[in-house]
Amino acid sequence: MAIGKGSMANIKADIYDNPDVNMRNDGNTVDLEREMSELAENTILYKAALELINKKLGAIRYAATEGGR
Repeated sequence: MAIGKGSMANIKADIYDNPDVNMRNDGNTVDLEREMSELAENTILYKAALELINKKLGAIRYAATEGGR
C-alpha cells in the first residue's frame, strides 16, 4: 500500500483506565507534569533527528554539486 493511501478503518486505539489516578475537580486525570516532561523529551529527540537529517542532506548536496569538480 502506498503512503497516504488506505482506510482509516484499520486504525485501532488503546484506551487505558487507571482507577488509582486522582481525578481533579474538573474531572481531568491528565498528569500535566508527566505530559510536559514527555513533550520536552520528544522535542529534544526531534531536534536531534532534524539536525542529523540536515547534515546528511548537506553532505549529499555537496557531493552532487561540488564533489565532482
